[in-house]
Amino acid sequence: MDKQNEFLKMLGARIKSLRAEKGYTQEQLAEAMQTSYSYVAAIERGTKNVTVETLYKIAHALDTTVQELFTYEETMYQQSSKDTAMRILELLAQQNKSDSDKAYRILLELFR
Repeated sequence: MDKQNEFLKMLGARIKSLRAEKGYTQEQLAEAMQTSYSYVAAIERGTKNVTVETLYKIAHALDTTVQELFTYEETMYQQSSKDTAMRILELLAQQNKSDSDKAYRILLELFR
């Protein structure tokens, strides 16, 4: 998947999440935006490129800011970081103390 498609899918997922948090259906969001629900569905699937004007309409309809529509990156990054940390911990838990200590020293050197 190319970067643009990935971006549109992430944006669509974020819009869908915000809409669900508000308890709105696609039809209700579309009505508030004065557009069709099929257009909202396409945006949420990440198959439609959106304009700044459309982003503003979405944000206004969801009683949020355009900036809030883009907070998914940080959220997804944080979750990815947590997942990576858990995999590292699971791997270390399987090692003996000597190897765990060695891995710790390597990480210390790597991040200095």
